[in-house]
Amino acid sequence: MDAGSPSPGERLLYVLGQMYRLHHQGESAVEPAKFDVSDLAVIIGVVRDIEFITESESGGGRSFHFSTDEVLVVDLSQQFPWTLLTAEEWAWSQELADLVDAGDANPDVDPPTGPSST
Repeated sequence: MDAGSPSPGERLLYVLGQMYRLHHQGESAVEPAKFDVSDLAVIIGVVRDIEFITESESGGGRSFHFSTDEVLVVDLSQQFPWTLLTAEEWAWSQELADLVDAGDANPDVDPPTGPSST
């Protein structure tokens, strides 16, 4: 891949953004939540760069992991449901989500539960 050309994840996110814009301008009847990202990846020629796809545990989305150290996250609960992250950012967000689910979101900065000692 040429250093000046967009990555596969960037290409897919761009096309999704254009489809989103067209829908919100009334020029496309397809709602953003109905876009099939896998089919779109085939159409624009980036499917070969997708190494694997993970489903969110809550069932509200999927993550497309690219060979270029990128992850396109689809979260249908968001108004703009696509986010492009590095693999490291994605792993960190999963770790944070696991901590939040466990009720231990930020143990180092949680306020003390008892009376102050000062």
